[in-house]
Amino acid sequence: MKIFLFLVAIAVWLNSLEAGASLFPDGYDVNAKKYHSHTIRSGETIAKIGKKHGISVVNILSLNPQISNVNIIVAGRQLVLNRTERTSRRMCSQKSRKRSLAHLQTNSPSMDEKISILKDVAKRTGLPWQVLAGLTHQESGFGAAKMGDGGRSAGPFQINLPSHPEVKIQQALDFGWSANWAGDYLVSLGARDNLKLALRLWNGSCKNPKTLKHANLVMHWAKSKYGYVANA
Repeated sequence: MKIFLFLVAIAVWLNSLEAGASLFPDGYDVNAKKYHSHTIRSGETIAKIGKKHGISVVNILSLNPQISNVNIIVAGRQLVLNRTERTSRRMCSQKSRKRSLAHLQTNSPSMDEKISILKDVAKRTGLPWQVLAGLTHQESGFGAAKMGDGGRSAGPFQINLPSHPEVKIQQALDFGWSANWAGDYLVSLGARDNLKLALRLWNGSCKNPKTLKHANLVMHWAKSKYGYVANA
């Protein structure tokens, strides 16, 4: 009798697999025209899949909460994609994109709390808090839930996820965590000795004119908006 019940259970499970129900997270109708599945192929990235289907990285992540690191996906696994975004994404406002990332945002402090966090990071690292404020102001306007560079960068400091695979997207979106990471990273780039050079290296090169413009803008915000005064 036990063997019979066991075989029945296996048959029911296999039938559910054939129906495709297991490919979608709870709450999604497999047969709904609004959604469809995509089988991840070897060499694909979330950004490539999104570009192929005309769907943003933000949307893919919001529909697939099982993805904890945007840089790590496994070939053969299934993703849920939204059929309707190709036409609706043009009208999607930045506010709605931020709402779609709400389940990934782990910390949303007030502006005063953010400044307090930056001051704590500055005290620990020896860097001016105003420059850290200028950096996040330039990168994201203090936007704690923002993707950039085609989904490659995330959070208030726009941490480049492919360049820093050790950083998970939840961490990049968390203001406190990313502020501490940014402070440590700038120190590793030599910010205590040459702050402006470190700000250029933040974007990967001290030779590219665009990184000089970026560093100048960061310093501009640090001085004009946050009152930074460089030591003589």
